[in-house]
Amino acid sequence: MTMRETINNWLYGSGPGRRLRLAYLRAARDFDRRTVKPATLNLALQGGGVLGAFTWGVLDRLSHERALQVKAITGASAGALNAALFISGFMTGGASGARHALKAFWTDIADASSFSAFMFSPMMMSAQQDLWRQAMTGAGAMSVNPLRATLAKTVDIDALRSPEAPALFVSATHVKTAKPRIFTNADISIDALLASACLPNIHPTVWIDGEPYWDGGFSANPAMAPLARIEADRTLLVRLIESGAEGLPKSGAEVDAYMKNLLFNRSLDEELARLQDEHPQMRDLDVIALGEYETKAQISNRPTPALIRSLHEKGERAAEDYLSRIRRAADASDDDGPEDPVAVTA
Repeated sequence: MTMRETINNWLYGSGPGRRLRLAYLRAARDFDRRTVKPATLNLALQGGGVLGAFTWGVLDRLSHERALQVKAITGASAGALNAALFISGFMTGGASGARHALKAFWTDIADASSFSAFMFSPMMMSAQQDLWRQAMTGAGAMSVNPLRATLAKTVDIDALRSPEAPALFVSATHVKTAKPRIFTNADISIDALLASACLPNIHPTVWIDGEPYWDGGFSANPAMAPLARIEADRTLLVRLIESGAEGLPKSGAEVDAYMKNLLFNRSLDEELARLQDEHPQMRDLDVIALGEYETKAQISNRPTPALIRSLHEKGERAAEDYLSRIRRAADASDDDGPEDPVAVTA
């Protein structure tokens, strides 16, 4: 008997070989079922300065899930930047492209923070002081937004405008009316992204179509209504900020942090309350909350490499916990039903 005949008899006969073959066929069938009909996911990404590195970690982990199809992302401020980076990278290089774009951006932010620490050191040379003064306006905001160059090299605007791209919703605040403007794939631009992340005490006001815009977190952090119109298996909110406090804020820093959290969270709380009354599907919103993994980091913290790395790692762990919860719920509800409603293909 030849070696091939021996192997065939072992695989196709009775006993352990046949059981191995059946196990393989079941696994292949389950894999096919998962890839043929991926679950769909809408994402809502809240803004929050350096806290956005936590969202980077969440997206990094989700991008490894092959059975998830991201249909739409809404974001404000850092959430908008993460959304644009993710979609742009995915459209040009798949899941690994999304991870690369996000990593490149946040690495630049960390490097810039290290540079600023050097610039502001007591040993700062006079030439460096002159350079810094030239970059600042009289009001204290930078006359040139350093994010522009970083975004220009990491975000592909044409990819975001592609008809095949997941829907993108980026909020910015119209200064004159204090109302949100929602930029979509068709009208997205580097200026729109800069407007969404424009803190006026730091960055220059962004003018679009002759109108001034500031950070989207002031008016829609993020805008949730667009997701209510896009059907998906799940909607996930990555929440970086919570209103209220465990105790009475006493120090100046505690009061300042409380006021910022209140300012950047109120629009989301109000919109969610309204939408959950009007759209029943929004009541089943999934939430990953930074506060369950990190309680000390604040919006105003300097984006040091150590803090960004720590937030990224916690975001990855939070996404892993989220995926595990979904899988356990799916197993408990229907052992023979469709595979987990999670993974990312656009």
